[in-house]
Amino acid sequence: MADAQAEDQIPVKKSKLPLIIILVVVLLGGGGGGAYFAFARGGGGDGDGGSKAKSSRKRGKRASGRRGDKLGPSVTVPTFIVNLNEPGATRYLKLAIELEFDAPPSEADKRLQVRFRDQAIIYLSSLRVSDLQAAQSKKGLKKKLLRICDDVYGDGTVVAVYIRMLVMQ
Repeated sequence: MADAQAEDQIPVKKSKLPLIIILVVVLLGGGGGGAYFAFARGGGGDGDGGSKAKSSRKRGKRASGRRGDKLGPSVTVPTFIVNLNEPGATRYLKLAIELEFDAPPSEADKRLQVRFRDQAIIYLSSLRVSDLQAAQSKKGLKKKLLRICDDVYGDGTVVAVYIRMLVMQ
């Protein structure tokens, strides 16, 4: 009878697996959330990351194409499809862009889009595939399109050019 009571008092070991799984999920969730707020949203802490973001905003709206966190009024330009200047081969460029204006575009600005498209097509059709392959060359493309905007719309009317799609075939 003493043996029966001893068997009843032996503690049964419970599995720690559910506890471990819950701890891992909580830690990963907390780490992922912290990384999101630290990196994806631009920081905001006392570290250098936040101060670099703030100093880049102070450089001027034209230098970066941004005014703080708010975008200005923008116009989507119809997609360009042009032949590239590739001797011995037929190559195409499909380009979709958006223009950010400093103020809401007037009806005159909207009518000038035909002139902008004309100048942009002339420029784009002079390019080769090698002119557009590197990331730096895409930045150069944006700068050139911004210069065309300055010629057509007037200096500073268009603040930035954003590439929505760029496909070469």
